[in-house]
Amino acid sequence: MSHPTNFRHPESIRMRHDGPGQGGYIHFTPTRETGATLETAVKRTFRYRVFVYDQTINSAEAESLWQQYANPPQIELHIHLPHRAPNSERECEP
Repeated sequence: MSHPTNFRHPESIRMRHDGPGQGGYIHFTPTRETGATLETAVKRTFRYRVFVYDQTINSAEAESLWQQYANPPQIELHIHLPHRAPNSERECEP
């Protein structure tokens, strides 16, 4: 799965199967339809996720996996530290 923040998402996918027992590969190609210039001053991060499973999944399960990846829950953490009384006169001084 290609993350929605990836350059030119959704990217084209190239798949190759070399035949039974020969293997193959799959990869995303964000520059397939339109070339791109790599610029040293531009930082790009590409995020992908691969799910491996040993049975057929239905479209609802696939969509759920996609949503969990593309739209993870946002967590906001607030830490409240208890007030600590000074243990010496020195800590009381400004």
